[in-house]
Amino acid sequence: MKDPEAQHPFHPRCATPNTLSKIPISSESHAAGVKVKVLFVSRCIRQLTIEAAGSTFTAAAKITVNNTNTANVKMTGQRQSPVSVAVKRESVVYIVLCYYLLFFAISGINSQTTKEKKKPETVQDLFNTSSCIPRPYRCPHRQIQFYLYTRRTQKTGELLDTTREESLYNTRFNRMYPTKIVVHGFGGGRNLAPSTDMRDAYFHRGNYNIIIVDYGTLVREPCLKQMEWAPRFCAKCIAQLVNYLTHHPRGVRADDLHLIGYSVGAHISGLVANYLDPVEHGKLGRITGLDPTIVFYMGQNRSRDLDYTDAHFVDVLHTGAGILGQWGPTGHADFYINGGSSQPGCGSDTVFKTLACDHTKVTPYFIESIVTKKGFWAYPCPTLLSFMTGWCSPGDEEYVMMGEHVDINK
Repeated sequence: MKDPEAQHPFHPRCATPNTLSKIPISSESHAAGVKVKVLFVSRCIRQLTIEAAGSTFTAAAKITVNNTNTANVKMTGQRQSPVSVAVKRESVVYIVLCYYLLFFAISGINSQTTKEKKKPETVQDLFNTSSCIPRPYRCPHRQIQFYLYTRRTQKTGELLDTTREESLYNTRFNRMYPTKIVVHGFGGGRNLAPSTDMRDAYFHRGNYNIIIVDYGTLVREPCLKQMEWAPRFCAKCIAQLVNYLTHHPRGVRADDLHLIGYSVGAHISGLVANYLDPVEHGKLGRITGLDPTIVFYMGQNRSRDLDYTDAHFVDVLHTGAGILGQWGPTGHADFYINGGSSQPGCGSDTVFKTLACDHTKVTPYFIESIVTKKGFWAYPCPTLLSFMTGWCSPGDEEYVMMGEHVDINK
């Protein structure tokens, strides 16, 4: 049985810098030179160096990698001696950044570097693989589902059908309880942490309507290259859910809804507002962004970011700011936990694990804020430098509670 970890691009060995290893190659003679096919020994490899002692071989600048993890390297010149290929893993920082971008939003980056590339005009154009989302490309869609959890249905969620009025009647939804809509991030799902931990924390505290948006197939391989556009489709379907709840006799107003989004889910939560009519639906009551990812939106178009215009109150928690999470403040209240980018307990043997830990640490903080009796207290500080040097000296009246129980009126 193959070791699954050994196939994973985030395997610890990927972070070993300046490692050289020579691998056998096969070559075919051509009139114009030699074409060499190099088998990748690891998905970590990002650089190929052609070594041919005493020859005039020159590797082409572009290396093409196909789906079988092989690289086709075209070389020109005369072969005068056996050719070997040295494979070098690049620096730790580059590997971390490269694979983070590759894993999450490689197509988004390509679209920004290619000025002439046209944006897709229809939803069908957004997905070039049927495994991402099958037809029909409209909301509601069976791969973007909404599961309602209450104290009576904590382990077995009730699927909401936004096309049928009786669907909400047939559930345990209670309009007298606070309603939370949870939008997970990359690789998430309704039965995976932190979604499960979050709903358990709420039910530990009291009665809630917890609706988890399950769109997991859109944020897993091979669909990650569609991440520049897929969130818009997901947000449109969530907006349909909001419309369903606001118009249902047993539903609630948009002002009473609290959306909680982690990573890319934070941006999706903000995008929902773009599909709501303020006159017909009103405005969302609150959006909590948990370390909104920086990779999802790296271009100049900031209109797709979560910001303070998306709800009556937008609070943002930062734990991986400037690395995997966004740095700048975008909400009515932005909390930079422990400075916002380096979290206790996240030291690891690889850089990527450390950075990923910083990014994911935001969910345990928020979940604990739901049930803690002491709370997490924050104070205003003009700059990170001021915070790091201890120049901020807030008065007692300036402290505010962070997380679930933040004072939205302060």
